[in-house]
Amino acid sequence: MGGWVVSYEMYESMPDSLGFDLRAALVENGVELSSPPSEILLELTGENDGPAWHWIVKLYSGGFAYIEGSCDYTGWDCRSSCYAHEASSAEAARAVAAEDIQRLFDEMIAAGITQRSTP
Repeated sequence: MGGWVVSYEMYESMPDSLGFDLRAALVENGVELSSPPSEILLELTGENDGPAWHWIVKLYSGGFAYIEGSCDYTGWDCRSSCYAHEASSAEAARAVAAEDIQRLFDEMIAAGITQRSTP
């Protein structure tokens, strides 16, 4: 990995289609990626002080990443964490997730949906 660390200055330049939570998770935790995310392929939406968020994203470089993040009740700028695992394909990125998250992603793919709440 390496080369692109998300900073506050980059937040506004990231596409709105990435959503507030992914952009804030990346910025507030200084996540390092080989290139910026260009698109969310799958999203399990978490909750503050609850279940984590999980994303499969496409990167501008053509690669993919599985990103997991969580925050406390005050939001991403207080106590939060975010980790990214890059992969060569969306399937390989999905395979990095825990088995229960993989099953949820599989259900989403089968149903033809790209976003749902994390149970």
